[in-house]
Amino acid sequence: MKNNFLSIVLKIAILNIIFVSFSYSIEAQIYESQPNIIFNFKKLTKKEQSIALQIDFNNAVLYLEQEEYIKAIKLFKKTAKILKIPSFLNIGIAYYKLNSYNNSYLYLKKIYDIKEAAKEDIYSYISASYYLYLLTDDRKYITTILDVVKSVKKEKINEHVRRLVADTYIILKEYDKAIKIIKHMKEQDKIKLALLYVKTRNYTLADVNLQKALDDTKNDKEIDQILWFQIFVNLKANNIIKLKDNIALIKERKKSFTANQKMPLKIYFNPDKYTANEYFQRVVSFSVNRKIDMIFYFAPFIFIDKKEIYSDSAYGYVLKNKNNINSLDMMIKYNKDFLSIVKDDPIIRVNKLQKMINEKYDTKSYEYYNLALSYAQIDDFLNAHKYFKKAYDLNHANKLYSAMTLISAKRADLKINKVTKKEISTNLISHGGTYKYMGKYIYKLIYNPKIKLNKKKLNRTAKKSIFLRALYFMEHVNKDGIKENEPLLASDMKDPLVYLLRNLAKKEGESRYEYISRLQNEIPKTYNDYFLKGPLIITQYYIDVLKGLGIFDIVDFHIKGETSPTYLRTKALVQLYDGYPIQSIKILENLQEKYNLNDKYTSYLLISAFLLANDYSNASATLGMLQFELNDNDAKFLNGVQLLQSLKLNTANSSFRDKYKGYLIDFKLEGYDEFLESL
Repeated sequence: MKNNFLSIVLKIAILNIIFVSFSYSIEAQIYESQPNIIFNFKKLTKKEQSIALQIDFNNAVLYLEQEEYIKAIKLFKKTAKILKIPSFLNIGIAYYKLNSYNNSYLYLKKIYDIKEAAKEDIYSYISASYYLYLLTDDRKYITTILDVVKSVKKEKINEHVRRLVADTYIILKEYDKAIKIIKHMKEQDKIKLALLYVKTRNYTLADVNLQKALDDTKNDKEIDQILWFQIFVNLKANNIIKLKDNIALIKERKKSFTANQKMPLKIYFNPDKYTANEYFQRVVSFSVNRKIDMIFYFAPFIFIDKKEIYSDSAYGYVLKNKNNINSLDMMIKYNKDFLSIVKDDPIIRVNKLQKMINEKYDTKSYEYYNLALSYAQIDDFLNAHKYFKKAYDLNHANKLYSAMTLISAKRADLKINKVTKKEISTNLISHGGTYKYMGKYIYKLIYNPKIKLNKKKLNRTAKKSIFLRALYFMEHVNKDGIKENEPLLASDMKDPLVYLLRNLAKKEGESRYEYISRLQNEIPKTYNDYFLKGPLIITQYYIDVLKGLGIFDIVDFHIKGETSPTYLRTKALVQLYDGYPIQSIKILENLQEKYNLNDKYTSYLLISAFLLANDYSNASATLGMLQFELNDNDAKFLNGVQLLQSLKLNTANSSFRDKYKGYLIDFKLEGYDEFLESL
């Protein structure tokens, strides 16, 4: 940031300074941002005025403007004999520009040590403090600025002081306070205000202020700059319509457009994409995707489909058909094998079930369903949909298959043919069939809350199932919150996900502070194995809880000797958050090779690791695979961001059709913070 001051355009302001020995007025004060102050005296009042002194001081100012810092310093040392504070300040600035930081520090510190200056010459004093902070990174100088301003009367706080205080808050990254100061200024920098609103994630007001700035300027360079910021703001805001309008405007100016070169737009892994509060809201208020993930987690595996066993047994025993008897034997064998496989690590389970199906020519609908559910539990929603659809095609009567086919497509961002979707939906809500209550309940939760359910149709087994309690919980959680007396939380405490949910239940009369403090103490931080190696939703929910409570960094994610693929994938994520992308890449590539993991979740972990390791070629290649092989909407969006940077505007425009939903990868303008601090 220190080098940025060299290219800042000098500006003019007016300031009155009172000295102990005599007083004088300054008609014009030339200064640079942050807060490169240069005092320019037109005349000195009272008998003590000296024409020679005036000439020397103004010549020194002229030298500063011309960047002839050595000549300026020589004259300011001469004028310092009488005009101590302004001369010392300008000497400090000149040395700062020469990168002679030790000398700069000596002169600025002399001003800082004159405590009377804090009352007599507020702006000079806090300006010296500001520079001392830049030179030393010692926060006491920043604290001094705020303390001095708080101690003086409001009438002494002019626009220059307010501007400096706002800049101080920007350095401290207290953007809300900076905005508050600027909004009380007569002359407001709309671009600066817009960039601050971006920092507070208020993209609507950021866009409003950028548009005002655009309307007020005729400068081509500034117009390009504002348009580029508008692109960034509308990317962050997921405002596709305005983004396309911005692209069209830049397209008209493409031949001379250079803002993208001065502040490149890049995709990157952002471990802080959401605030702690946003993470916590994700935990206590369930999105549609989280509800679908929970449905996949709590849904039952099916060992025998009653319709199929009835059909096979009828043919096998009544008609004495040997083939059908063999089919029944295979069904019984499958159930026996599945009972063993279901206890395996979720990724290993998928591999074994897939192998079993690959080796068969006569696969039953419930075998496809079990494989699909296993894929869903490791976040491979494309394969989950593929096999749920196969199960549905073989057995329309099972309403669970119908519901799972629809929601797996939604979770995978797949567009189902309208005719097919209507056919499945109609079948789902029709009378008759198996699992009809559960199937309709899922449809009610995700698609149509007005559907009426007939509880009389529930059998005793269904009434007691954890799945029904989970569906009931999901129906009411966003309205009623997480409550201890929920049937799911009261009856199934041994389940790791239920355990987390039960911990999150707010106790009666508990204040917000007491609630968060209790959670920070009670959420497991060391004995947490069950949260790191089960179905992925457990780990994802656990990490969101930790992030929401601000305790992620103090949790022990290590399980000694654990080599299960699900845990290793979690370990790769933790390594990523800890800043070790190379280790993450090794783990993930090994898992992909060994277990054929080509799901989007693993791929995005890998892309994030490549980006953190500055391996943009492999990151782009993996994004391309997701875009063209898996038709992933987020990959298209991120590819569009890269095309914008290259000003390939026509191709970029077609990439922005759906809103971006990714939570690992973000986009940024390089040099954004430095530019904001330079304004």
